[in-house]
Amino acid sequence: MLIGKGKKTKKVEALLEKYFNGDANEKELDLLYDYFTKEKVEEHLLSYKPMFEALSFEREMGKELKRKPRMNWALPISTAASLAILMIKM
Repeated sequence: MLIGKGKKTKKVEALLEKYFNGDANEKELDLLYDYFTKEKVEEHLLSYKPMFEALSFEREMGKELKRKPRMNWALPISTAASLAILMIKM
């Protein structure tokens, strides 16, 4: 798979191989996402660009969702239901 001429290209190809084998760690994934979304991609690697752009977008959306606090509605709803039942019994 090491087709490219440059040192960086060989590194990206090695990371791709690790990625597809399921062996890439978080830092290596970051390098792949950065390469395919921010840099000029070698012609023979262009077929991977749309995939990593989509994965990068999904990843960023996931981070965004984790940052937003979510309201847990179970407690307020169960409290309101309990109060309603108590009021009906009175």
